[in-house]
Amino acid sequence: MKKLDSLFTKFKNILDSTLEEREKTAAAVSEVIGAKIEAKDITIKNTDIVLSPSSISPAAKTKIFILREKILAEVKRKTGKDLKSIR
Repeated sequence: MKKLDSLFTKFKNILDSTLEEREKTAAAVSEVIGAKIEAKDITIKNTDIVLSPSSISPAAKTKIFILREKILAEVKRKTGKDLKSIR
């Protein structure tokens, strides 16, 4: 029987990798639009970047959607993950 700590280690590794991915994605978005976006404001679901509706200003959201192709290319370059859209 496996030890309980090995189970928790598995989940910790998963959570750390998703946090790291969100941080890299937030850095890529911030770099392209020129405004600070926090990792907590971004969720990655399947092949979509989902933005938090309450935390990001409307002006930043508009700029994100205008520059979405550049952002997706930068995210792919930084994370290696081929994300398809921003919502």
